[in-house]
Amino acid sequence: MEQFKHTILFITSAYPRFKGEERDMFIYRLAEEAADEFKIIVLAPQDRNTLKSEVYGNVKVIRHLQFPFNCLTIAYGSGILPNLKKNIFLWWAVPFYFLFQIAAINRVVKQNKVYCIHAHWLIPNALSVALYKRCFNKNIKLLVTAHGSDVTGFNHWVGNTIKKFIFKNTNTLTVVGENLRKIIVKEDIWKKDILVYPMGTDTSLFKPHENTRNVEKTNLLFVGRIIREKGIYHLVEALPEIKSQFPNVLLHIIGEGNERQEIQERVIEMNLSEHVRFYGHVPHSELPRYYSMADIFILPSFSEGFGLVLAEAMACGCISLCSNIEPLNNVVENKQNGFLLEEISAQSIAKMVISILNLPVVDQQKIKIQARKRITENLDLKTVASNYKKIYYHLLNE
Repeated sequence: MEQFKHTILFITSAYPRFKGEERDMFIYRLAEEAADEFKIIVLAPQDRNTLKSEVYGNVKVIRHLQFPFNCLTIAYGSGILPNLKKNIFLWWAVPFYFLFQIAAINRVVKQNKVYCIHAHWLIPNALSVALYKRCFNKNIKLLVTAHGSDVTGFNHWVGNTIKKFIFKNTNTLTVVGENLRKIIVKEDIWKKDILVYPMGTDTSLFKPHENTRNVEKTNLLFVGRIIREKGIYHLVEALPEIKSQFPNVLLHIIGEGNERQEIQERVIEMNLSEHVRFYGHVPHSELPRYYSMADIFILPSFSEGFGLVLAEAMACGCISLCSNIEPLNNVVENKQNGFLLEEISAQSIAKMVISILNLPVVDQQKIKIQARKRITENLDLKTVASNYKKIYYHLLNE
């Protein structure tokens, strides 16, 4: 006889679109971890050629339309906000997105006796649930997780008004980084405790791989969306100075983004084509090999919700160089388990990269060991999932 499990509905605008696609895996992995004690259903947007419903691992995935006949999509790719900024005509799809999402929430909750909804990102997902809760089901429990741009990208009176409405209908609020907690506290729009729970890293997958290094090259690695906010332009601009000390340097860029073509053109203008390699999207399961082959992983972001790629790199024992911003500097202890940039500039990046590469091998090895230790002890996926399951049980018993 199958064990009875209470049902939780995940609402997200980022999720693998089909089996075998290894994008946006962090919410998928949290759902899988929680599925051992709860029945987890994920509601995500449809994309072209995706199934309306399927069982993915131990989780049922249901997808809602984004626009009539699915002829326009605002989710996926670089993310909803960057997509809207790049193409203003996509704003036509926004009202339809909300209508289809709210209708799907109402239908799924009724059909599956959902007691709790876990909404990832304030806008659009938590807003849709708050509207649903206000109009159709005041008793549903709502857990909201803010991931970054949903907090930092809406710091104006309209955004704060929307956030106040969401929080008025929210039972528990979590954020993935301490910096986001501070922003919300400063805005004074949430009166209860804010729990800081990063998305966890699967340290059984992300671990050092032997014999992946190309010793003929000095390998630098960037993983993430190719957009200006990630500091990718400064990283490319730093290469000539690094190349003057390490002529065999090779920068590996993994990821997609709205500014990829501009970056590629800049690389050509600077005559760096032989020193930069673009990979596009790389499956999640293959990333540990790239982290392990890198001499330095570099994340010179201007802002981050958490910086999951940093945790993945450190779990693989990769020396990391990142911006001295929260929450990255909450994970990296400068010169102990990684390095922090003095400022986000080409000069600073070049200076730090050259300094790290000139460290004695024994010192580099100590940093690699401490990097993995930091993640396995504090940010492992099972630890983070356990924290969320405690919230689910608490909401069940409220």
